[in-house]
Amino acid sequence: MISRFKYYKLLLLVIFCSFLSFKLTSQNIKIFDFESKKPVQGALVKLYSLDSKLYLRKYTNNLGFISCDLVRPTRLNISHITYTTFDTIINEISNDIVFYIKKNKNPLKEVVVTAQIGEELVSNSVNNFLILSKNNIENSSSNNLVDLLSTQALFDISYDSFLGSGLSIQGLQGNNVKILIDGIPVIGRKGSQIDISQINLSNVDRIEILKGPAAVSYGTNSTGGVINLITNYNSGDYVNLSSYFENIGMSQINLNLKKSINGQNFQLNIGSSDFSGFSEDTLRSLEWKPKKQLFGDFFWSKKINNNKIQFKTSIFEEEIIELGLENNPPLNGIAYDMYYTSSRKSNYLKFSNFSDFYDINSLISYSVTKFDKNQFFVDINSDNSELIIDSEFNTKDFFKSAYARTEYNRSKSDNFKFQLGLDFNYELVGGSKIIDEEATIFEQSIFLQSNLILFSKLNTKIGIRIPNHSIYSAPLIPSFNIKYDFHPRLIFRQSYATGFRAPSVKELFLEFIDSNHNIVGNINLEAEKSHAFQSSINYIPYKNNMNLISLDIEFFLNEMTNKINLAQIENSNAYTYYNLSNSTYTGLNFFLKTEIGKKNKFEFSWNRYRIKTNTLKYKLPKQNFSAFYSYLNDEFNFGFNINWKLKSKSEFERFNDLGELVTYEQDSYQLLNASLQRNFKQINSILKIGFKNIFDVKTINSDIQGGVHDGSESIISWGRTSFISLNYYPFRKD
Repeated sequence: MISRFKYYKLLLLVIFCSFLSFKLTSQNIKIFDFESKKPVQGALVKLYSLDSKLYLRKYTNNLGFISCDLVRPTRLNISHITYTTFDTIINEISNDIVFYIKKNKNPLKEVVVTAQIGEELVSNSVNNFLILSKNNIENSSSNNLVDLLSTQALFDISYDSFLGSGLSIQGLQGNNVKILIDGIPVIGRKGSQIDISQINLSNVDRIEILKGPAAVSYGTNSTGGVINLITNYNSGDYVNLSSYFENIGMSQINLNLKKSINGQNFQLNIGSSDFSGFSEDTLRSLEWKPKKQLFGDFFWSKKINNNKIQFKTSIFEEEIIELGLENNPPLNGIAYDMYYTSSRKSNYLKFSNFSDFYDINSLISYSVTKFDKNQFFVDINSDNSELIIDSEFNTKDFFKSAYARTEYNRSKSDNFKFQLGLDFNYELVGGSKIIDEEATIFEQSIFLQSNLILFSKLNTKIGIRIPNHSIYSAPLIPSFNIKYDFHPRLIFRQSYATGFRAPSVKELFLEFIDSNHNIVGNINLEAEKSHAFQSSINYIPYKNNMNLISLDIEFFLNEMTNKINLAQIENSNAYTYYNLSNSTYTGLNFFLKTEIGKKNKFEFSWNRYRIKTNTLKYKLPKQNFSAFYSYLNDEFNFGFNINWKLKSKSEFERFNDLGELVTYEQDSYQLLNASLQRNFKQINSILKIGFKNIFDVKTINSDIQGGVHDGSESIISWGRTSFISLNYYPFRKD
């Protein structure tokens, strides 16, 4: 009996010793940047047993490490929004295990956050995305959002020398596209559009463009898609001074400073843009109005244990001057000038809590946008001016928005993720041109999404939004997505979603009147509703460490009821909003991406769609083509870039003298930009010279484009220009 007891004790001792050899406690996994050797904060570390069961999920701290209990052997996965996902097997265990990860340059390994449950590899997401990286922004020499999107086939851009630039995506105009900056909605629409020329890209790290409805995640104004600009707030020390000069009289200067102190990250980004105006005649009044912009933002963040706090404040100021014509004798020497000023201020506070298998993200923001118009009497000879007191010409309009959002994301395993969220949006619009001078709209919603991998090849996501709108009765908004991997290089996606968009305060109540425009709100507008279907196939015929060929073909169908449009009344400069009872948008997108070695990149896009309505007959499909080629030789520190876009002949609508809605045609045109760059590493500078609008396209035959400019021609550009830009990094070590 005693010998048997000793045998059991010996057996337990052997088992215990085996367990000790199998498991070591309190290991530190440290993550560093491959190039700078600095710790990477906020990297998500996942540990799996060899049977693919997730047993740990943690984010690295400001020192770039996590503490954990490692099982040997284990599979390690490291992901970060700006780094290439790293995956390996750990067999040998020591107290400190160090990994170096590289900045992401592979489009298949980019991470997205827009409308996702947490973060997701773009190749794993069930949604269709177009990602425009920092390299895309720099290679296209884009200063603002309109510069960048005008090179993409997916977008139609409308131009107006007063109202700025608007967009449409797959036929749906900007009032159906939600524009976000770090997840915060941009407010203050002129006409029915956000002026995307006011969105500067000096501190944008990448842009995530979700194609198709995203109403479950973001509610109204997102039936056409979402554009989310992600700013660059990575930790570390950084200084960049950039300048840009264009021979048309355009210049921009920008300073970007980053500093990390005791686990806190600070960033200051300030800049200015100046355009002196341009016209081909010698009259005092200019076709392209003088414009000045000032912009800046301050950012602070700190991570405390498993919590992260972020604060950002942003400002934007713009002044456009409409110089009046000099009066005829005997009143010569005097003129009347109009000043249009825009002011945008935004503040947000974000709080995030990270746990092993869940995270909570909350934010609250407050934004104010103001539009002022003032008329001045000008003595041209003495250069003196005096404000004219006239309520018809001096107006003030403001937009105020309070926005709050909370998400609870749970991911106990990679096979199932769940999201529960609440959001609240309150908008107040006021001004002399608002009916009753003030109007308010508020909306609150609950949204739920679940991501379920049924088996290794089939990924599904189901979502629903339960909204409550202060004016309109809002329906339940469901969505359903599937992703099926026939092969790691052949992926099929299918989605269905409904959408709802209530008319904005401006569409209902605002009057916008100046010498070129007369836009009147329509209080009888109905809310929009939509049903959208999308299918896509992604095929990668060739891929290795140096080369890549990727093909995407997407098909879409969007059926809309009560689509809200803005159309001109024929033979006048007046515009009105109206409901188009039934409209259908069908089409396809084709994308080709290639990388040849590390030096050559080529992209080609084709966007084609048709519009059918119960009141209008469009004869022509709308088509856009775009191509981009980039060459970069690190050995000789030299590169060049070419951007080309073709917009085909197309049709638009307006009201005739009888009040009937009719279509008319607009001619096709092409845009071509090219640039050369040289990296002077000895002085930490990058010099770029180039040409924009090489084909010298200025206007095209048309009565009106997607915007609201009066005349028989559509404005495209001020013509061919040349530019030079310089980026200086005084403390860069590479």
